[in-house]
Amino acid sequence: MSARLRLSRLLETAAECAEQSRAVAQPPAGLDATAGRPGRSRLVTQAARLRDALHRNRAAAVAVAAG
Repeated sequence: MSARLRLSRLLETAAECAEQSRAVAQPPAGLDATAGRPGRSRLVTQAARLRDALHRNRAAAVAVAAG
């Protein structure tokens, strides 16, 4: 299995965990750059999914804290 495939699977698992747990965390270094690449490879798709989940979770947490 290639390193690229392993990384895309890792990002897929991380995105699923972030979506289900509503975790609030800083995006890992390089995530925005990977998610912003042209094309729709599995790696780019899962990076965007994780980035978007983390941003949604942070926005929801801020809204709850604001009351």
